[in-house]
Amino acid sequence: MSTTLPPELECEIFEAAAQLNPEDNPTLLRVAKRVYSWIRPFLFRIIRGANGKLWSALLLAMETEPDFLRKSVRFVCIEHGTNQFASAKQIKRLLQICTEVVDVALTSTVPMDGYLDLLAQMPRLRRLTCSLRELFGDESAPIDPRHEGLSRITHLEILDETLINDDGFWLELEGVAGLPSLTHLAITPSPEARNWQNDELEVAWSRIQRILDATPQTRLRVLALVWDKHEARLHFDAVNSATLRDPRLVAGSFEDLSLKKHVYDAWCEWEESAMGLVSDYWEKAELFLERRRKGEVPASRIWMEDWLYDENESSSDSETSSSEGTSDWE
Repeated sequence: MSTTLPPELECEIFEAAAQLNPEDNPTLLRVAKRVYSWIRPFLFRIIRGANGKLWSALLLAMETEPDFLRKSVRFVCIEHGTNQFASAKQIKRLLQICTEVVDVALTSTVPMDGYLDLLAQMPRLRRLTCSLRELFGDESAPIDPRHEGLSRITHLEILDETLINDDGFWLELEGVAGLPSLTHLAITPSPEARNWQNDELEVAWSRIQRILDATPQTRLRVLALVWDKHEARLHFDAVNSATLRDPRLVAGSFEDLSLKKHVYDAWCEWEESAMGLVSDYWEKAELFLERRRKGEVPASRIWMEDWLYDENESSSDSETSSSEGTSDWE
């Protein structure tokens, strides 16, 4: 009886191992020639700019095998710290080569001059995370939702600081929500102070309502208010005070503690979702909306994560117990 696996099954096993544990890929490359041909594309499938160990091989591939890179790269995150390992020119060249990407995240680590035109050359690009003002040039430049670079985007997370009193930017957001392919939009409303004032809340909800009103439910399926976990705790009560009842509105947080490395990492959810290890907040939003449709959570609930409610209930119970204990001692 043969102990040799069929090549197709063997390939699937090695590809799964490469996706789940990319740090082991250099070792897998040395197993056999056939494994080398299967695994090598996974070396560059997900590119995080702050991964210094990647750049020497990446820059070499950009110079000698650009077509191989184009076929391999699917996810690119140009995060803070990328400019420690590559120049602005090299980063731009990377984006010029990687036209088959499906997900791009851009921070202000380098100037984004010309990036919109690069996005327009990525026919498979569906997810984009960036500051729109920086993408379009500067804070005074108008945001043009008709630009071809945004025409195929289905999931857009806007990193711009969305101040409640920034009338011009909120007006532009109404136009952005009408992007021709957009189904999911995420923003991070920022009050002037840490604690929301009543007048700020009223203004915030009216602005969000206008974005929702500007786009039919058949097109925009999710409008997500997102913060990191610490900020989400701070905004829990303010979001619960919302008077909006649009079924597309959700609020949530992104994971910032790496599942694999157990360290703070603002982009760990992005990376681990690309690896297939976790659900990102877009997928969590879809599951939450389904729960709401089925009546498993109240129709008025906006926060999609149960842990926030669990924490607040525990806090309330602790305060009650403390109050009762104090009363007993008096």
